[in-house]
Amino acid sequence: MSFDQLKTVFVVVGFAMLFVCGGFLYYCKKRTLKLITDWRRIKARNSALLRSVRDLLLIVSRKGGIMDFRNISDHPNYLPTTDLAGRMIVEILPDKIARNLLHYIDRAVDNHSIQRYEYRLDHNGNEAHYEAQIIPSGKNEVLIIIRGLTERKQMEEAWEFLSLRDSLTGLHNRRYFEREILRLNTTSASFSGIVVCDIDGLKFINDTLGHPAGDDLIKTVAHLIRSCFRSIDVVARIGGDEFAVIVCDAEPEVVAHASARINKTVAEHNKANNNLPVSVSVGWSIPTETSRKFDALFMEADGLMYREKLRNSEWQKKAVVEAIIAALEVRDYITEGHGERLKDIVVWMAQKVGLSEASCRNLRLFSKFHDIGKVGIPDAILFKPAKLLPEEYSIMQQHCEIGYRIAQAVPELMPIAELILRHHEWWNGGGYPLKLQGEEIPVECRILALADAYDAMTNDRPYHKAMSYEEALQELRRNAGKQFDPVLTELFIALIVNQVDPVI
Repeated sequence: MSFDQLKTVFVVVGFAMLFVCGGFLYYCKKRTLKLITDWRRIKARNSALLRSVRDLLLIVSRKGGIMDFRNISDHPNYLPTTDLAGRMIVEILPDKIARNLLHYIDRAVDNHSIQRYEYRLDHNGNEAHYEAQIIPSGKNEVLIIIRGLTERKQMEEAWEFLSLRDSLTGLHNRRYFEREILRLNTTSASFSGIVVCDIDGLKFINDTLGHPAGDDLIKTVAHLIRSCFRSIDVVARIGGDEFAVIVCDAEPEVVAHASARINKTVAEHNKANNNLPVSVSVGWSIPTETSRKFDALFMEADGLMYREKLRNSEWQKKAVVEAIIAALEVRDYITEGHGERLKDIVVWMAQKVGLSEASCRNLRLFSKFHDIGKVGIPDAILFKPAKLLPEEYSIMQQHCEIGYRIAQAVPELMPIAELILRHHEWWNGGGYPLKLQGEEIPVECRILALADAYDAMTNDRPYHKAMSYEEALQELRRNAGKQFDPVLTELFIALIVNQVDPVI
């Protein structure tokens, strides 16, 4: 190959190499720019992520030296100071916490695993909870993320408190009580005795006056029982109407006298209050040499309580009914004198239709107490100065059944219980609660319906002013055969118009 040919080859190869090198350099430059751009984007994203984390971040050496940190302004109390770089963990945290943290740092580095450590710090007398997550980040260093747990701990404690407390009374609940039983049965822990209490007549009050009245009674009894024991004694509501007390560190006499102490407190309460009377049955038991198991003692106390309850049951029911009757007499539940006016009208009417003296006596009682069930109707419905809504009217209709249950509970009212249940039945079957019609409705109820409607129309009520007697009689005639017995309606109107007796 001649020199010129060799020269040409070298020139061509040189240009080719320059072209290849140039292309390679261009590729490297472009790739480098892309890597720089990606790195900046990742750095910006990570920085944004770090800014969004509301936790303290520390880079710490294995020996506990703080190499770098990122604090946050809205959580200044994670550590005692924000000037952390170059300092040692043992300088800024209490000795015990610092030693534990160094232990978890060693474990994280040796095991290449994430460690978690919870601790508490005192800030101006308030206890704060924290969690440290220790993450290996190098041969001899870790990333520590410190997060506040105070709010979560407070919420957990609140839930724990609520889970062991009765929401209505604030006393310990059955769950807590059963936990205490398990502890007493499986450990050597000692106790002085057990007291079991039960509210007398709660179901009757719930059935007649409604569950709000029953709840008020439960809260009252809970307060009275709690006041009879010390703070160290465990007082729990273990059922709807049942309470139990674990008496701790007391002489046997204290437990033995518990029944008398509770009964005295209840009697004082009843004397000082004019509302529903309270009655509580009580039983108690104390450990003996032959019987120390809690379950057996509880059964003994519960048996004593039940026997006392059998004695108290009828008295309590009668006392509640007497209180209801007293309330009815004081408030008259509709308008002043309604019961007395009805008594005169219905007896007058009954005599005209030839009812017996016994029926007349029942009518007197019936006219006075036919609406006794309204003591179980909320005042907002009972005294509403406007037409009742359908759901309110449905509640109002319950007073017949409530009154029936009340009347059945007391011998004096038992003869008129069936009349109270049926006193809102209509002649055409459109009444309530049994949808009776015609002569299926007792004549006493048909008489009362006329007298009650007439008295209601001719006297002021919360929802209307009184009509004249002519307007009231016209309304009775319009509803004859629908709401009222048509024959009795005409007789009633004739008696009113002719004023046979001066009692109206």
